Amino acid sequence: MDRQEKKEEREGINLLTVAIIGGGLQGIEISYLARRAGFHTLLIDRKNAPPARGLADDFIKADLSNITNFLLDKLQKTDIIFPALENDLALAELNSHRSSLPPLVLDYQSYQISSSKDLSRKFFNRYGLPCARSWPEAEFPLILKPNKGSGSQGVKIIRDVEELDNIAAAVRKNSVLEEYLTGPAYSLEVIGYQGNYYPLAVTELKFGPDYDCHQVLAGDFIGQELIAEFNRLGLEVAELLDLQGIMDLEVIATGEGLKILEIDVRFPSQTPTAVYLAQGINMVKMLVELFLQEKSLEEQKTCSKAALYEQVLVTDGGYAFSGEHIMTEAQQLDLKDGFWEADAAITDYDKQKNNWRAILHFTGENRDELKIKREKFQEKLTKHLKC
Repeated sequence: MDRQEKKEEREGINLLTVAIIGGGLQGIEISYLARRAGFHTLLIDRKNAPPARGLADDFIKADLSNITNFLLDKLQKTDIIFPALENDLALAELNSHRSSLPPLVLDYQSYQISSSKDLSRKFFNRYGLPCARSWPEAEFPLILKPNKGSGSQGVKIIRDVEELDNIAAAVRKNSVLEEYLTGPAYSLEVIGYQGNYYPLAVTELKFGPDYDCHQVLAGDFIGQELIAEFNRLGLEVAELLDLQGIMDLEVIATGEGLKILEIDVRFPSQTPTAVYLAQGINMVKMLVELFLQEKSLEEQKTCSKAALYEQVLVTDGGYAFSGEHIMTEAQQLDLKDGFWEADAAITDYDKQKNNWRAILHFTGENRDELKIKREKFQEKLTKHLKC
């Protein structure tokens, strides 16, 4: 079945159109889940060929920091809008037009708090939420994070006073400095709607030496006690924010209990797909039903699998499993089910190309099955590279 036939098949099932603003990492996530839900998608991005373009049904090149009448008309013909970017100007522009737009999955007020690590810390401290201690109360090693933006860019470990003194004053001014927490890292999405809040599944995060998330694991191998503690914390944060939409909460499990790394009031990348693979819960579909059909936040029917989500970069010199940043350079990504031993892959793979990348989806009955499938994938990939 070619791409046009797939598009027509989905349109025959459900003509609802989801507008996705931004074709980067978040855009990939939303486009994939919208496709699995059977929705028609319109992707809008200021780049000619953003990574998510190959996953969308329709595409418009436009800069959302200045919404023209043409673009306003296009957006008004969609059913719901998912911002998938962290451009403050574009989000402010979208928010200013929300009264004339279809439902906008954007809690703008809460986003303002979560998009600034300084404001987030003040929020944590105001309500006594568990988080890392700030310098100078914290001891070395410390972690330096840019005040704005998410991901690993600009993150540094500071091991002593000498290293701290070498950090430029301008960098210090635009960063937060706090204790470096060690321990397993976990993530939880919470959906909030009209005063009701629903925590989704807890996922485990694996970070590389570049502080980028290399793997996401989901399944019932995560302890129930930790899940219960995390759910309580996630619901408390959502209630304090009066969340209207979706947020992602990342924590470290320390000897003192869970401590918050960060909150992001936006649709995240990586973890929603891991939850979908493991439990069958589609967060895009869930938000569409809430915002358009005003369905109540009831307990979701779930399946129970183990799931692994990770990225691989293939080059002339071999391959490496890597953080999600590698996907930002991809073009014309597409969804390929049954990609070697992976259940599916979102990839720009072409058998004529020596350089390509992929987001890999593995599922199994347990963690051991995930390991076996991943090893078999590596064997096939190694053979492929030798050919």
